[in-house]
Order: sequence, then structure tokens, then C-alpha cells
Amino acid sequence: MKPVRFLLCVVLSALSVACRKDEPMHLPQVPADIVSMELEGQTELSVDKDHNRVDAVMQEGVDLSCVRILELKMTEGTSLLDERDYLDLSFPDTLHLMNTQEEKWVISAVQPVARYVNVEGQVGEAEIDVINRKALVSLSKSHDLSAVTFIDVKLEALGSQVVTTRAIVDGVPETEGTPVEFPMTLDCRHDRIFTVEYEGAEYEWIVSFVLFDSSAEVKSLDVWACHVDVLAQFDADGEPVLKIRQAGSQDWSDVGDIKVHGAEVSARISGLKPSASYEVMLVDGEQESDPVSFVTEAADQVPNMSFDEWHADGKVWYPYAQGLSYPESAWASANPGSASFIGSSTLPEETHVVAGKAVKMESKEAKVLFVSVFAAGNLFTGKFLEVDIMSQGATLDWGYPFTCRPTALKGHYSYSPAQISKAKEPYKSKIGETDKCQITAFLTDWDKPFLINTTTGQFVDMYADYIIASAKLESDEATDGYREFRLDFEYRDTERKPTYIVISACASYLGDYFTGGVGSTLYVDEFELIYE
Repeated sequence: MKPVRFLLCVVLSALSVACRKDEPMHLPQVPADIVSMELEGQTELSVDKDHNRVDAVMQEGVDLSCVRILELKMTEGTSLLDERDYLDLSFPDTLHLMNTQEEKWVISAVQPVARYVNVEGQVGEAEIDVINRKALVSLSKSHDLSAVTFIDVKLEALGSQVVTTRAIVDGVPETEGTPVEFPMTLDCRHDRIFTVEYEGAEYEWIVSFVLFDSSAEVKSLDVWACHVDVLAQFDADGEPVLKIRQAGSQDWSDVGDIKVHGAEVSARISGLKPSASYEVMLVDGEQESDPVSFVTEAADQVPNMSFDEWHADGKVWYPYAQGLSYPESAWASANPGSASFIGSSTLPEETHVVAGKAVKMESKEAKVLFVSVFAAGNLFTGKFLEVDIMSQGATLDWGYPFTCRPTALKGHYSYSPAQISKAKEPYKSKIGETDKCQITAFLTDWDKPFLINTTTGQFVDMYADYIIASAKLESDEATDGYREFRLDFEYRDTERKPTYIVISACASYLGDYFTGGVGSTLYVDEFELIYE
């Protein structure tokens, strides 16, 4: 798998004989990747960074031979060699990207045909058999099949037209068809044939009907710390009511905001207590489903999110109380690798705070053996391991054991950016630009902390399957004091539960590329995970 570097903000340069001026510094290979893309007329789009592919699903009617690119985001420093605004997706097209090396990306598209039968009293979507040109429609059990009102029918590609319909009685189709004009009411006690014209040809579709009969039932629950998503089913007649109660209570409460689609009932029930037991059931007239029990998830916090606990060992400051070790310590920084030659770049702050103590992260420069060394102030959940002096790299474990699913990270930050004054390829062109700070958080399902190795280029791939949810703040704006922030987690998968959380902050967003502004300073304070 091709690795994608996620901002580590840990720049370590413990100099030795390997750092002579006549020996080039080891620089990571930066992939020329597409991060996101938007095409005119798309309904879905996925980016596969492992195989350099973009796969799009396009709307009917879009001319695939001339698809306009609305937005193209690439990894930092990447350029498009064959600059253009349109793609020919009649067949897979190719884009050529360049960063530290050239990469070819294949862009392909499919254009599915939307087929449907919409009638009054319908339960769910019609089942479509394209190969045999058949459609099965479910109706509520009280429906009169002798008078079914058709709202709309589309069974071939865009531009097709349903022209006639006729019944099949005792296996024999009627000889004369009835002209079609929707909406229209038809006798559907027997299967019907709908004749569709498309591009000069005629196609015959058989539409059948079945009456739906089902008892009230809670089908599935997606349980979070403070809410639950409920999916239930009833017989599609009457007005269903969803009810909930806390375990031990005799009283049920009606859920106010429910959505009914055919025989399906769905709702999000909010305002629940973390780590609490509840029951939910569906009532349809005199019919009641069996109550379904569930326990809400916990709503834990990472230790020391107020950043009030610190201790020092010589020149090295640690963002946790003395005597703790990983994972109880929770937080770490690059101080153990940089303090000996540049001092701690991540420090406790007691004056410029929201409450108690805060974290001060400053991007610094030092001269060691006539060589300039740059280090970006940083903070992350995990453990710093060791410095590799010969390669100027480091290893560290990222992640704090965590099994909860928060909806957001909030806190306060204060930022004073400097102009980018130190840079390595491919970012030398950024010298003179305003530096940026970065605060990130993401949830993973790793079975152990992720080993970062800056020497071998082993970094977190933010597009890998192990990422469950992520959130990020990135800004070059001076805040003139503290500013409150809220970062909502974007969940890519709500089926898997996390095992680790990573929260990181740094003063220079390209610090791991030896790039940033000397003097850029980020303060953070009073972090909190939000559960809603």
C-alpha cells in the first residue's frame, strides 16, 4: 500500500557526524495524490489512494465525453501536469500528477439507469428485475387491488416513455393496450404489461403486486452515548408510535419526531444518558412490538484535557503528572528528542490561559555544529520513543486507548503565526507565506498504538480503512487572544467501534517537512470531547 503522510508536526534533528553540510538531509517521498474531486453531474465519487483511482457515479443525461471538473484537491505541493477542465469518461481517463515523483491517476465513471414504479399506498421501493424486465410492487394489506393509482413509472433510460398498459388474465395478455397518462388508476388484481418506447424500440415490462402484512417490530438500533437511531417496521396501516423508557421506569414516553416511509419507521432519539439502560418499542393501534433493551455507550474523556498537569526532567517538559507512564500519561511531544539542542518547544503556560495551565507550542530554530535546526512545537496523544541520531529521525507511538464515539472535540486555541522562513523541498516555494497551525483528532480501530517512524517514512494514512472518524482545524489567522473551537467528527463508518483516539496540535502545519515559520506560536487549553 502506498503510504500517505499525515501531519505529524514532530521535527527532530539530533545532529552528529551524519549531519555534515556536504551530505544532503534525508527527505521523505511525497506522493502525488488526489485528495478529493468533484465532477459536474456526479451522484457519488470515491478516491482510492492505494490504486491511484477515482470512481464516479454520474447522473443520467450527463454527456460522459465532456465532464467538467468542478474541484480538484491534491496533496500539498502536487501539480497537475496535463492541466485541463474537462474529462472524457466515455472510457477511463488518465491524469498525470507531479510531486517528488510523477503519478498516474485513472478516472472512471458509470452511469446507472434509475427505474421505479410509484403508486399510492406503496410499501418500500419496487423490486426491479432488469434482466427479465419484471417489477414487483408491495402495497399495504388494506389496499384495494382493483383500483391502484399509479403516480409515475420509469423502467428504461432517461428519455424513455411508457405508452400503453394491458392486463394479463389467466396467463393471457389482453390484445388491446390502454394509453398511459400518469397519474392513472388501474385494475391490478392481475399482473400488468407496460410497453415502453426508447430510441425507436419497444420494451415490455411485467408489473406484479403483493399485499404486505407485518406485525410491529423494532428491527435495528444504532446506539451512541447520548442518542440512539431506531429502525422499526409495521403493517403500513394506521399511525405508528415509537415509545421509550429508561430501565426500571413504568412510564413510556412517545418519541415526537419519527419518519414513516411505507412500512418503515425511523427516528433519532436524543437526550439520553451515557452508560444507561433503556427500552424502546413500536405501537401500531392495538398492536405492540416486543420491547427491545439497549445500553448507551460511555462518554469518556482523555486524561488531562485541561492541560493543568505537567512535570519536568532536566530540560524536558512532559504534559502529564510525574510518576505516570503510557497509556495513563496520555499525552506526549517531541521535547525528549529536541530539548538537548533546541530546548523544549512544547511548554506549560501559566499566564496566557483560559483556566489553570495551558500548552504553549513554539516553532524554533537553533544552530548546531554550524547547521540550522528547525523544530515545530507539537502535542499528541501517545508516547515518544527514541531519536535515531544517524538518520535524524524518530519513532513514537500514536494513539490513546479509547472505545467511545464522541460527536465533536471542542476547546480553545490562540495563534500567532510567523512567515514561513525555513523550508525543504517540495515546500521551498512556501517561504514567505503565512504559517498555519493545526489541531486534529481521529478515531481508529488499531489493535495497538501506531508506530510512527520518520526515518523509514512510516506515517498514518488518513485514507486507510482503519480511520473511523476524523476532524481538523487548520488556520493561518492570528487570533488576538483565545478563540473557542468545535470540530465535528466526520464518521466514515458507524458500524465499527474505535479502539484508539489521536488528538494532535502543532504550531507549524508542515513541521514534519522541516518547513515552518520561526516564532509561530500556538496555545491550546481546556479540550473536551462532546457527546450528543
